[in-house]
Amino acid sequence: MIDLPSEVLKDLLHRIGPDDPAAFEQLYRFYAPQLHRCVMRLHNNPADAEEITHDVLVDVFKNPQGFLEEARFSTWLFSLAKNKVNDIWRKKGRRQQLLPETVPSADNEADTEADPLSIVIKRQQEQALKRCSSALPLEQQIAYRMAFVEDKSAAEIAQVQKCPEGTVKSRLHKARLQVTDCMLRWQKKEMR
Repeated sequence: MIDLPSEVLKDLLHRIGPDDPAAFEQLYRFYAPQLHRCVMRLHNNPADAEEITHDVLVDVFKNPQGFLEEARFSTWLFSLAKNKVNDIWRKKGRRQQLLPETVPSADNEADTEADPLSIVIKRQQEQALKRCSSALPLEQQIAYRMAFVEDKSAAEIAQVQKCPEGTVKSRLHKARLQVTDCMLRWQKKEMR
C-alpha cells in the first residue's frame, strides 16, 4: 500500500472528527481501494472485504489517535484488517491464523496498479519473513511451514512429526512469537 505524505496524513488525522467530515472523506478515498485489495487477498469474499475495509476506516474515524506512528500508517491499517479477518474466521470456526507469510508475493499479485517502490518494499518484507522463519529451530520451522504455508492442521502436523498435538501447538505458538518479534525488529530497523 502507498501512504500519503506524512505531513498530510498527520494533518488529516488531527482534523478528523464531526467538525471536519472532509478530512475523513479524503483519507477514506485514498486508502479504501488499496485496503480493499489487500483484504481481498487475505479473505476472498467481496462482501466481507467491503465490510472489513469500511469497518477499519470507521475505526480510524472513531479513534484517529490510535495510530502511534510506530510503523507506516498503511501497515497499521493492514494489521487492523488482518485482525478483523481473523475474527471472521474465528466466528466461522476456522483455526487458521494469518501471518505475513500468507500474503501473496508481488510476483503473483493481482494489483496491477502497484508502483515499483511498493513492489520493492513487499519483496523486502517477504525476504525478511523468510529469514525470520528460517531462524526457527528445525522442529518449529517445519511445523510453522506446514501450518501457515501448507495450511495443515495441528493433528496433521503431529502425525508427520510423530509427536502429541499439544507439542505441535506449543511449537506453533513459540514460532509465531519468535517470527513476530523478528519482524518487528526488522521493521524498526527499516524505519530508521
